Order: sequence, then C-alpha cells, then structure tokens
Amino acid sequence: MPRTLDRQSLRCIRLPRVTLVASGLLASSLLSACLPIESALRLIRLVAEGQQLHYEPTIVPYQQGAYLLGPQWTIDGLYASPNLGDPPLCATTTGVALAGAWGWLPNAGVLLLDATTGDRVWTETGLGVWHIACAPDAVFIGRGYMVWRRNSQNGQGEWRHWLPVPGDIVHLHAAEGKVYVWTRPNDETTIMDAGTGETQHVASFNDARELLLVRDDAALAGYGALMSFGLDADQPAWRAILSGGIYETPAITNSTIYVRSGEAVGRVYALERSSGEVTWSTAEYIRSNLAHTSQGLYVLTDRGELQLLDPLSGQPTTLLQFHPQELPVGLDNGGYYLAASEETGTLYVYLGATYQLMAFQFDSRQLSRPGDPGPTTLPPSNQLP
Repeated sequence: MPRTLDRQSLRCIRLPRVTLVASGLLASSLLSACLPIESALRLIRLVAEGQQLHYEPTIVPYQQGAYLLGPQWTIDGLYASPNLGDPPLCATTTGVALAGAWGWLPNAGVLLLDATTGDRVWTETGLGVWHIACAPDAVFIGRGYMVWRRNSQNGQGEWRHWLPVPGDIVHLHAAEGKVYVWTRPNDETTIMDAGTGETQHVASFNDARELLLVRDDAALAGYGALMSFGLDADQPAWRAILSGGIYETPAITNSTIYVRSGEAVGRVYALERSSGEVTWSTAEYIRSNLAHTSQGLYVLTDRGELQLLDPLSGQPTTLLQFHPQELPVGLDNGGYYLAASEETGTLYVYLGATYQLMAFQFDSRQLSRPGDPGPTTLPPSNQLP
C-alpha cells in the first residue's frame, strides 16, 4: 500500500534550481534548497503566477513601549558574505558597513552606506575573505594576516598592523576599547588596542573547538556546547549544552550571555555569565543573528517577523511582518543579518534571499536590567586610553 505523506511527516520540499531562479532566488551554486512545505508551496505559486520574490515590510502599530519607523531606505543587489560566526554587517554613527559584493563594483570588499540616505560613503575593494567589526566612529577590517582601522565618516586609514603570529583570520570583534582577532591554524587570539592597533596580549587555544568571543577575563567557544574559558586555560569554567549546537557570535553584558543555537536557524538562549545557567530560551525559531541594544534583542524569525525580545524574560514583541513570510534557508544567499546603532537609533535588516538591505528607526528608551547595561560599545577614538 503506498505511503501517504502528510504535512506533519514531511519537513521540507527540495526545489530545483530553476524554480528558485524563476522566483527571484538567485542562487549562484547548483545546489537546490530544502524549504518548509508551506514556504515551498508559496514559492511554487509565485513562479506559476510569474511573480518574483521581493520582501515588503508591514509595521505593527506601537505596542508594549517599542516601535519601528520606516523603512528609511531600501537597497537591492547587495550580497553580504558571511564568515563563520561573524556577521557581515555592522553599524557605526555614520551608517552601516557591509562585507560582500555589490552590483556597481567588480570585486568583493567593504562598503559603508549613510544611515540617513543609504548613499555610498566609501568603499574598499579587493579579492579575498573580508571580516569587519564596528565602533561608533570606526570600521575594523581584517583580511589575510592584517587588521586595519578606517574612519567611518571618510574611510581614511588610521592604522594598519600585521598580526604578530601569522595565521588566517577566522573571527574579528571590537569592544571595550579593544580589537580581538582569532586566527588559524595556530588557534591564537590577538588582543589589540583599538586606538593604536598595538598588540596587548596573545592568548593560545590549542583545541579544535570554535572560538566565538573573547574578553579580557574569558573566552567563549562553541560547536556542540557553549563553553567559557579563562584566557590560556585548557579546561572550561562551565559548559552549557544547547539544542542545535553553537556556531554564532554571542552578545554579552556584565551578567548575561545571549546566543542563538543552530547553523541557519535555531532558538535564542540567555545564560548567566558566571555559571552558564540558562535563564530563558525562545519558543520560536530565529533565522538571523542577534542585534543587541539597550531595549533588548532584535531578531528575525523563520516566519518573517522582526521581533524585540525582552532581555529579562525573552518575551517577544513583534514590530513588523515581512511579506511574503517565508525566509528560505539553504541557498547561497548570504543569510539574514541585523545590525543596530544606539547612537543614531537605526536598525539595519539584510534579507539574503532577495539581497535587500533596509534601514529602520527604533525607540531608544532604556529597557535593560538596572545595573546591567546594554551591549558594550567602543568609545570614540579621542576617548580611548
């Protein structure tokens, strides 16, 4: 007797590339994508009707003390190139930096767009893998064995340094007046002064685990579990087993770690920084990275909702709904990314399925726990030690 497939037993439908291209999903590889059944059926309908996929946001009315305005601007044709757990998008007071490629330049590189207009401010191009991290007034760029700092307003180079130990850059972060660079195959982490680029410390992590984030007192590593290590320590201070594994850079405050599980889609967890104890997790699946502000955590769900998660409870507030609702995964499209600037009150949303980048204004009132400030940010260069 033939087997009947119902919607509970069928997790996804694998669509051929011709269907994806016809629907506007311009996958550059020959791989097909396995989409949730409802999403796949909607895409098939779009192709049948001769339509192309293009996202339009619908703002949800003001609620629970949070809102969005916009989009201020939308740009199509931007390809964001992800590098392991490093988002290819970060925000400054000038605008948003994107590592990837775009239609009017032949090479990959770094592009900075104005926060208010979306106009191009400056670019840096060249072949290779690019990593970026942002401070309010600067963009830090890593490629090969070198890291350099550019002024976010005019793109002027302010310093450029070779890493003390040769190795390919895997992760690049900037916080609290420092730049953290993890390289392979030597598994070294170089801590640099953000103002001068001088090396302050080199920490060794001689293990196959994935280093995600480094601060002065500890490092967070992932893959099968989230682990906290003291610098140069061989054994973790604590280990947290989270569903789906950990591959993405966490957000961190004085007392709490926020991280998304899974490679392409997963849940968000809040953990005590000192012990690794889970305090809450989301019920919905999250498709994007985390954009951490003093309001809470901005995330994009697999149902196309942009939500703000309360930092104390994880309770979501839906701020807008994208249409169509499906956010396909498994394509060579760069993924889905968020970046936020507290200084300008701007939230940037990148949708990899259609290569769209949008800018929204968000409410900047403080909603975080007393004594537990929002994400640590880098002070302007004239205030650096």
